[in-house]
Amino acid sequence: MNWFRHLPPQPAHGRVLLGASLVLLARVVLITAYQYLGDRQAGIDGTLGLRLLEEVTGAVTALPLLAVVAGGAARWPLVDPRWRRNLAPLVLLLVAFSVTHTVLMEWARAATFPLIGETRDVSAAALRAAVAHEFPNDLFNLALVVASVEVWRFAWRTGERQRHEAQLRASLVEAQLTSLRLQLQPHFLFNALNTVSSTMYDDPRRADTILGELAELLRASLRTDRHDEVRLEEEVAIAERYVRLQRERFGERLTVAFDVPAECGSARVPVFVLQPLLENAVRHGRVERTGKGAVRVSARRDGARLVLEVWDDGDGAGTAPGGTGLGLRATAERLRLLHGGEASLDAGAVADGWRVRIALPFVTAAAAPATGPA
Repeated sequence: MNWFRHLPPQPAHGRVLLGASLVLLARVVLITAYQYLGDRQAGIDGTLGLRLLEEVTGAVTALPLLAVVAGGAARWPLVDPRWRRNLAPLVLLLVAFSVTHTVLMEWARAATFPLIGETRDVSAAALRAAVAHEFPNDLFNLALVVASVEVWRFAWRTGERQRHEAQLRASLVEAQLTSLRLQLQPHFLFNALNTVSSTMYDDPRRADTILGELAELLRASLRTDRHDEVRLEEEVAIAERYVRLQRERFGERLTVAFDVPAECGSARVPVFVLQPLLENAVRHGRVERTGKGAVRVSARRDGARLVLEVWDDGDGAGTAPGGTGLGLRATAERLRLLHGGEASLDAGAVADGWRVRIALPFVTAAAAPATGPA
């Protein structure tokens, strides 16, 4: 019979038996020492064997019965809205446990005491007196077992609640990240199609080339849209495709330089972290307004942090106040969801242009398996 079927989860019986046995063994040693030292203080010698046998027989006969008590405590919890209804069966269980335990213990003592030259009276009158004598002790033992079961139940429920809350938080973060990523992808596609529309009437061949680059870029992005983070080298590859797309539009008037050391290539970064920053640099940099401009993308390791920078030679004109456009706002929110206060994003004017800087923990990722076109 599974005495613990009402406990979530069901504990391993062997582990419970071992724990109860160790507790009873400690109790045997302590009570035996207490009784023996009390006898010595009263001037009574030679009682060590008697006291030890008394406590051993008490513990051995109690151990299987305590399993029944624990099962009852699990079946009829007192920390429950129905505790009044559960109180009656627990009281009956206490009486049955105490009587059964005392009778078995006295019989065990009567059988073993002759081994040390002692005898034990197990007459009906002696057993009645023993039951009355042992009842307070058994009441304490039952209360201890019931309390242990309730502590087990409370600890498990607390842990489950914490795990459930953690799962909910993780699900919420995943949903928010997905929402932000889905905001960026249509936004990027809209701007890319605008690039096609700006050239298709004046130069159909170039528009066709741009569409080809756009298809390759979308194919590359689809390989990463199931992930929140990718290796920096994968993100740079997507960014380079975006640059090639823009160069089809601006030609040599747009200069873009990448400075990403090999040691940074394996660092994990949010997917689509560079492309919206590059898009902002092109749209709000000098190339859109004067027809010629420069953009620089760089990465470096700063101790335990990865620092990414996207610079353009414009003055930030047209950028939302405080750098709060969709691309920057979504990127900042994704960094917060992924890394909390360990990541930061700041954007603003510098001496020679406009710069967006991202700092996040430097965490390496395994290389992605090779995949074919989506």
